[in-house]
Amino acid sequence: MQCILKLLAVNHTWLGLSYKEEDNKWKWEDGSLPSSGLEWRLPKPNMDFQGKCVYAGVHTVRIDNCTVSSSCLCEKPVCA
Repeated sequence: MQCILKLLAVNHTWLGLSYKEEDNKWKWEDGSLPSSGLEWRLPKPNMDFQGKCVYAGVHTVRIDNCTVSSSCLCEKPVCA
């Protein structure tokens, strides 16, 4: 867990969640919907979010352009 906090503290980190215009929804890269626990933290989807992704910091979840260079979380260990 400490490795993940270090990763989030360095830069905003892409979570693999982005706005999908064709569905007008926030979706994970695998096409699934975010759980209700995260969904309440996201703005209601609308066309203004085209090209936007969800990023996390230590204490925040925010929306930014998907073209922003960032670290990302995945299913592999962050630290050895």
